[in-house]
Amino acid sequence: METNKEKAEQVYQRLQSMYEIMQQTGGTDDVENAIFEFEDCVSEDDYGAWLEKYSYFVW
Repeated sequence: METNKEKAEQVYQRLQSMYEIMQQTGGTDDVENAIFEFEDCVSEDDYGAWLEKYSYFVW
């Protein structure tokens, strides 16, 4: 079973790809915030909370 960190890393990788595309068209604030907040995660609870907040971007 995947950990929250593993799931969050998958979402994070997709967000990074989206961010690169969105940089060309503008409107990157939400994705940029998600990337910065991911980088601050240190525990499974942090990753779980991050997933709840941002997984809607890719699911």
